[in-house]
Amino acid sequence: MSGNGHEHAIAYTGTTQEVYGAKATINVWDPSIEVVNEFSLSQIWILSGSFDGSDLNSIEAGWQ
Repeated sequence: MSGNGHEHAIAYTGTTQEVYGAKATINVWDPSIEVVNEFSLSQIWILSGSFDGSDLNSIEAGWQ
């Protein structure tokens, strides 16, 4: 948990390893907010390619 209450997890694989799937459990039961204009967010991102902008691919799913 970061100092601002956010929780993050990151996983990386080696460049020679092929990955054919991913899984996440997203719990959106009774999300809590404390002030107006605040929101709750759960998501998973799958990224592939290079980050220089030439061939980055992403799949994103979640709930906001």
